[in-house]
Amino acid sequence: MDESSLNKNEQKRLQRILDNEKLNIVKSLTILIDDTKLFASKRPRATARGKIVRVYDPGSDDKKMVKEFIKEYILDLNFRNKISGIIDVEFTFKFPMPKYIKENRLKLYLAENQILLPSIKPDLDNLEKFYLDCMNGIVYHDDKQVTSLKSKKVYTQNENGIVEIILNYKENEFKMIR
Repeated sequence: MDESSLNKNEQKRLQRILDNEKLNIVKSLTILIDDTKLFASKRPRATARGKIVRVYDPGSDDKKMVKEFIKEYILDLNFRNKISGIIDVEFTFKFPMPKYIKENRLKLYLAENQILLPSIKPDLDNLEKFYLDCMNGIVYHDDKQVTSLKSKKVYTQNENGIVEIILNYKENEFKMIR
């Protein structure tokens, strides 16, 4: 049976099914920021001179640098359009192994199948906020589109930190209601 033999209602129903299949395709975008210092969102600061109060972001230079990196990274991937639907984000923040963990101690942890997890600053929520803010307007329109967030901090053998960001989204997601 071909499409010409279907009545209009059946054609519409078939088109809705095909459209829904397109909506259910989840795409993934991975951003890898390596050999870097791990930045965290900082609290706004204020200074006063007389009656004039100036509020500023002490991490704005760091944000500019990371935003430029993300822009270049996205262009290299030929990712041209911003994500317009809902997004699930997974962060992995990999911290350099501290010097106080000697090789013998590390071998002991690995032999016992234990994972060394950093309980050091910066806080996980400040790391998330910094990198979500950096992707604003570049990868997606606004960080309010993020509906699911999964993050972890781990140690790496590298001398510098690594940030791995995985964004899962549906390409033809419905437009957000403002």
